[in-house]
Amino acid sequence: MTTIELQDWQQRVVIEFNDLEEKIKNLVRFLESDEFKKLDLVQQVLLESQNVAMLQYHDILKQRIDMFGFKTAPKQEFAEA
Repeated sequence: MTTIELQDWQQRVVIEFNDLEEKIKNLVRFLESDEFKKLDLVQQVLLESQNVAMLQYHDILKQRIDMFGFKTAPKQEFAEA
């Protein structure tokens, strides 16, 4: 089994990817909550747009990581609002 040494900047991309996954999970949980439904419509729309942008950013980071020479864990499916 070959171990790939990541450069510092590559490690930062992986850390950002992992942090973003956690933020997406938390946001999706909130979007599915009763608390979210209590927000005014503008806030709801903005949070849903934020979720879409975060998912796009997640996909970009995954593509970059895949180019480092190893594959990340299979992409987790996140509920889209």
